[in-house]
Amino acid sequence: MKRRAPGGDPRLASYFSTISASAWAAKNDPTKAKYKRLAVILDPNGNFEQVTAVTGDSLSGATQPTWATTIDATTTDNHVTWANQGPLPYFGSPPGGGGVPSNLSATRIAPAFQQPLVTHAEVQLIIAEAEYQAGSQTTALDSLNAERTAAGFTSPLTGLSGPALLDSIMSEKYVATFQNIEAWNDYKRTCFPALTPASGTEVIGRPLYGSAEINTNPNFPGEPASGRNWNDPSACP
Repeated sequence: MKRRAPGGDPRLASYFSTISASAWAAKNDPTKAKYKRLAVILDPNGNFEQVTAVTGDSLSGATQPTWATTIDATTTDNHVTWANQGPLPYFGSPPGGGGVPSNLSATRIAPAFQQPLVTHAEVQLIIAEAEYQAGSQTTALDSLNAERTAAGFTSPLTGLSGPALLDSIMSEKYVATFQNIEAWNDYKRTCFPALTPASGTEVIGRPLYGSAEINTNPNFPGEPASGRNWNDPSACP
């Protein structure tokens, strides 16, 4: 699934890395690399580029092309066609599709990286959602802006109310809980932010049982036909 992120987010530099000219040259050495359909890179303009088609040897050129800067526009380079996915979305690949889930920064993929589990940002956004649900939308917006200020934003959000305010709260929480399963749980619970499934018509509703569990547990209940849990029967629209 993918979610286009708003421009100017000060956290993105620590989440993702760009591909340099030297890295491009190394990656496109014919003896080392080929691109597969659905592979993803982050171009120097800050846009994700996803492979939509390959021909022949599946190799791109030895130097970076001039990337298209319009969302959904394509760039053809040697035997690889790329589509612009927009400015730094939180990006996932279709299950089994062989794509790169995210072009994460070296910090984020380091073996010693300590994934944040409970943070000040998450607490502020829990408060914001709770105040919104209780009808205190002014307080909810204040908590949302407090979290954004702590994250490095310099301009507060103003004039938000109703579903637009809830969408902003949950979109911000989706970013703040990046790589945390709570982002998925929040989406299933609220249907915010609006996500585009990588394939099919809906975002997955539950993890599947592992093959070891299926093969060794005599009490394996089987996968539900709906692909969802009994207490979460409906997918987000």
